[in-house]
Amino acid sequence: MLIAGEPGVGKTRLAEDVVARSGMSYAWGRATEAEGSPPYWPFRQVVRAIGGASTVWEPPAGGADSAQERFRLFEAVTELLIAAAEPDALVVVFDDLQWADPASVQLLVHLARAVARSKLLVIGTFRHTETTGRAALRGALSTLASEPAVTRLTLAGLTEPEVAAQLAGVTGWPVPASVAAAICRRTSGNPFFVGELGRLLAGSADGDELPAGVRDAVRGRLGRLSPLCRAMLAEAAVLGAELDPEAIAAATERSLAEVLAALDEAIAAGIVEGGRFAHDLIREAARLDVGTVERLALHQRMAGYLRGLGDADVRVGQIAEHLLESLPAGGRGRGGGVDRTGRRAGHGPTRLGASQCALWPRAGGRPAGPVAAGRVVAGQGASAGPGSRGGGRSGLGGGRGRDRPYRWAR
Repeated sequence: MLIAGEPGVGKTRLAEDVVARSGMSYAWGRATEAEGSPPYWPFRQVVRAIGGASTVWEPPAGGADSAQERFRLFEAVTELLIAAAEPDALVVVFDDLQWADPASVQLLVHLARAVARSKLLVIGTFRHTETTGRAALRGALSTLASEPAVTRLTLAGLTEPEVAAQLAGVTGWPVPASVAAAICRRTSGNPFFVGELGRLLAGSADGDELPAGVRDAVRGRLGRLSPLCRAMLAEAAVLGAELDPEAIAAATERSLAEVLAALDEAIAAGIVEGGRFAHDLIREAARLDVGTVERLALHQRMAGYLRGLGDADVRVGQIAEHLLESLPAGGRGRGGGVDRTGRRAGHGPTRLGASQCALWPRAGGRPAGPVAAGRVVAGQGASAGPGSRGGGRSGLGGGRGRDRPYRWAR
């Protein structure tokens, strides 16, 4: 059984549940990114766990490594594991196969072809978002796809009822359906992210910031991307949830070719899906790596780009938002320009979105009545495109100092 999915979606948890429910003996091996780990490291852990002799890994005296020697080793390990499954069956789990060395992946294929008539159940988990550049793993997955004894599961996010159940378990109280729906939407049902936000709701995390676990997990995923891709995604995250290559190129002062290459890499890594960030929380965490000066400049350049489009008149709200976000760089004198931008097209403050109304006083305009604070706190502006704030400073960190975390939940 192969279990695929993005980080945090529950691959290891599912494998643990299968082991627990089976009631059978088990052995666990986990691949690692650590440099210097020996070949066959996941299998070495399993062989040690079942009490197998370490001599199985020793090459014959005076014999050089060869295809024949490798086959002999594959057969010896396979026979050892199948024998260990007698008479009461055995579950062997190989976790994080995306980091396995090529030799381990080849041995896994050999083992999978031999277990059909044995009492051995083999489970392998891997991040399907991190197979780029891993030719051995991709080749093995292709080979195993044609094996009748192999089943492959790709885990998706939780549904809203499942998110509500997880939140209730974390917080100790049933959360409103609207809160569960909002968290499901922001996390795409990723159980790890849901759990982190559940602890935020329960008051065991700082309500003013993204939970540290979310930031660390996202930075870990982004850290595996190229420097260009990481930088571009962080800059794009400042500008909004949706990713328009031409708009990003203009705002970041990069070539369109560079932006497209970076987006291709992000798509392959599961960071971007369908022209937008796969999770709002990925965007929230990514934008934290952009300094204040660069963030303000990004908004200035985006406003300039939008003003130059042929349909600028219908993008008044978007332009105003970006100008407002760049105010600290230009001072209050920029405010009049923002006001004129809105009124030239016949729009007063009351015609802008909730997040824009919330920011209007900073531009020297007049408040336009109550602001939909819930939308601001939830990171919802007038639009979610690259020409809108999308995920500017509102979002999880919005509503600082006010009724946290319930204000965020609203």
